Amino acid sequence: MVNNYLKALYETVVVKDIVKRNKLRKFDTLQHIVNFLFDSVGSVVSPNNIADTLRKTSAENLSHNTVQKYLRFFTESYLIYPVRLYNIKGKRLLSSNRDIEYRRHPTA
Repeated sequence: MVNNYLKALYETVVVKDIVKRNKLRKFDTLQHIVNFLFDSVGSVVSPNNIADTLRKTSAENLSHNTVQKYLRFFTESYLIYPVRLYNIKGKRLLSSNRDIEYRRHPTA
């Protein structure tokens, strides 16, 4: 029952919120990126890393700009949220904005 609820919630957010609001035509591309992110929860990822991986593992020929756009859509729909890297030893935010760790929203 919980599993069905989570699937319905996910499909509502992805299909109704992201695909329809942003008028996306390539649902498969979106699905590949979402799957990659959910498999990489807690890992540092970047748009370049995602685009390169998808180019190698599928027929997707994505640019990092396209991936960045999709990441923005996911963040705007609260499906994921970016977490900036933190340097424990120096206790300061790392200056690089290039690599960001994405996490699923705590309620998802």
